[in-house]
Amino acid sequence: MTQRRLFAKYPKKPKSVPMKKEKEGEEWTPDNVFWRWLSMTFVNFHLLLFLSYLVEIWLVVATKYNRIIND
Repeated sequence: MTQRRLFAKYPKKPKSVPMKKEKEGEEWTPDNVFWRWLSMTFVNFHLLLFLSYLVEIWLVVATKYNRIIND
C-alpha cells in the first residue's frame, strides 16, 4: 500500500519516441539545381545592392568631412 502511494505522485515514464531517419541529402536533379541557383542569385544580388548602398553612404559622409585624400 505504501509503495503504491509513493509511486502515485510521479507520472508514468514516457515511452521513447523512435528517432527519425536523417535524409541522405537532396537529389541533384536539374530542376533542383536551377531553383537553388536562382535563389542564391537573388540573395547575392540584393546583398550586393545593400553593400553598394553602404559604400554610397560612406562616400557621402567621407566627402562631407573631407576625409578622402585628394590627389
